Amino acid sequence: GMKSDPRIGARAYLAPGIGFSGGTLGRDLRVLQSINESGTGYAKLFGLIHQLNGERKYAIVQRVKKILGGLSGTTIAVLGATYKPGTSTLRRSLPLEIIELLIAEGITVNVFDPKADYAELSAPPKFSICGSVLEAVKDADMVLLLTEWSEFKQIDWPTAKRSMKRSIIFDTKNLLDQKNLAEAGFTYYSVGR
Repeated sequence: GMKSDPRIGARAYLAPGIGFSGGTLGRDLRVLQSINESGTGYAKLFGLIHQLNGERKYAIVQRVKKILGGLSGTTIAVLGATYKPGTSTLRRSLPLEIIELLIAEGITVNVFDPKADYAELSAPPKFSICGSVLEAVKDADMVLLLTEWSEFKQIDWPTAKRSMKRSIIFDTKNLLDQKNLAEAGFTYYSVGR
């Protein structure tokens, strides 16, 4: 709705999904909350936005659990590890936090990101870093799209499906074409629609 307003526009950085990440907006909200607390304390919205955004990752993991049923022995191909498309940084990446939560649930995670700089990680990853989408989806029970890289619109989904255990896609950014995926035999899940 907000993007349809010409004062905001279709290119506005507003999208459904996993919440915001990166450092700038979170830092600004913490500063505004601090100002609120040192003043009247009535403007609690800033702190609540930051708190609810922090809880969003758990909602995504719960949705994955619901979609897959049991998690024992499952493999998920994650597309996108950077906090937004167009960057290589993994610092303060919400997709990485979601990946860590999935691994804590005992899920095997294969990750493909076209530009991620894995040298930024402070420890060796507990997930497999893949060099292509097809490598990531091999024997996967689900594809979980976490960063809306435009390259992901060009994936040859029928070919990808042939190497998967189950043909399930959870597109948390509503990037992919649901109709085309259904025609290719995928069960498609999205956010907010």
